[in-house]
Amino acid sequence: MSGIARNLTASAAKWTGVVGRNFLYGSKQSYSTCWNCLKLGNASAKFIAPAANAQIKFNLYSTQNHSSQLIKYLDDEIAAEQQSLGKSKSIPSKLGGFEVHLNGSEVNLIKETPTETIEINANVSLSLKGGSEYPPEEEEDADQPGLTSMPPFQIEIKRGDTVLRLQCSYTEPDPEDEGFSKTDGEDSARQDAFLIDEISIYKGDWEDTNYSVEGTILDEGVYEMLYGVLEEKGITNEFVTEMSELFTSYEHASYVGLLRDLKKFVS
Repeated sequence: MSGIARNLTASAAKWTGVVGRNFLYGSKQSYSTCWNCLKLGNASAKFIAPAANAQIKFNLYSTQNHSSQLIKYLDDEIAAEQQSLGKSKSIPSKLGGFEVHLNGSEVNLIKETPTETIEINANVSLSLKGGSEYPPEEEEDADQPGLTSMPPFQIEIKRGDTVLRLQCSYTEPDPEDEGFSKTDGEDSARQDAFLIDEISIYKGDWEDTNYSVEGTILDEGVYEMLYGVLEEKGITNEFVTEMSELFTSYEHASYVGLLRDLKKFVS
């Protein structure tokens, strides 16, 4: 049922105006899946629910050949996602001086200098954020953010056998707020694209007994100067935003790969 809930079939979409995940990637107009619409309880949901329920019941119970139905549905979904994927940015082999390495759902960025090695690790599984949960009811509300991959990521700065390890996460500014903060005397505003959630420093390999501290516990001056250290090493707000674009492209490609593997499995 999850596949049907994710996107309506063409006939149901014709009646309800609900479209699939592929339109959420970079689209200006995003609608909910049928599953979300059925939970709304508003006027739109009341209109959508009867047709959606009828379509789901028909697909599930009108025939016993569910595998054939799923294969045909996956063909359409893969074609649509592939078309959307073609409009996405290509996955670079380098980003801001870091070499990009891909392994399954993991993304590793590595930069080596004569004195240290910097490694950034992230996993794009379950990392999508953004997109509207509700169908826009007004024309002026048509512009909606697309799905974006914003996974937590880990920065390791290695000097000899000593490692500074920073656990970080993306910030999500309030869409109704400009998301900027000013301090007294500053002419310009800065928005941090990420937070430092956890800090540790250790020798050799990581062990669970290594001490860590939450970023919120750190002295504010130390916290801000750590941002400065990262900026010196090329890990700026702009770079972290570019990482999210890379993660988004790779997550989308991985999703298309999952659909193909699912089709191969049920064929």
